Amino acid sequence: LSASIPRGYLASVTHHWGAWFIDRARAMLDGRWRPTRFNGNLGDGTVRLEHVAGDVSPVIAADIERRRAAIVAGRLHPFDGPLRDSEGRLRVTDGRVSDAGIERMDWLVDGVTGALPR
Repeated sequence: LSASIPRGYLASVTHHWGAWFIDRARAMLDGRWRPTRFNGNLGDGTVRLEHVAGDVSPVIAADIERRRAAIVAGRLHPFDGPLRDSEGRLRVTDGRVSDAGIERMDWLVDGVTGALPR
């Protein structure tokens, strides 16, 4: 395999929306439901970082866990500027990209290899 072709994974991101959907269904049945926007995240448990690959070094695995915990605690925000795209252009100078801004992103961040469908 070419060095540029991935041969495995580093970690898995999994989604756990069951409790959220059950709560929405109960609210609907009880007459409490109101339409709201909700984006799940690591902090509320609807998104989890799991299954760090066995060939990831213990030092890197510990760093991944520290960063995950910092995101959950609100000390680390992956979409805080400055952010460069995968071609090196500065896309966000400072501040935080909102959820709506993330949904509109049509570029890959620095360090991500690939292309978005056009």
